[in-house]
Amino acid sequence: MKIKLSEITIDPAVAIREGTDEETIQRYMENFEELPPIVVFQTDHKYLLADGFHRWAAAKRLQHEDIEAEVKLGDYNEASEFAIYANLKH
Repeated sequence: MKIKLSEITIDPAVAIREGTDEETIQRYMENFEELPPIVVFQTDHKYLLADGFHRWAAAKRLQHEDIEAEVKLGDYNEASEFAIYANLKH
């Protein structure tokens, strides 16, 4: 499902890593169409980004209005837990 970038909330407490890596963002910009969807949690009438911070940043820089996303229903804690496990995979 496509979601507008402007509708996605970025919460630093959910973003487990400290900041984003410029080299990764640049690489993702070059291969954007080949990337998997980001993962967001629909919480309190908003989309909270749980996985795909570099992909989101690449889309933003490419001036895309929307991005392909997998939407999960859950609360803030579930989004945070998902982010932790997703980060462990990296």
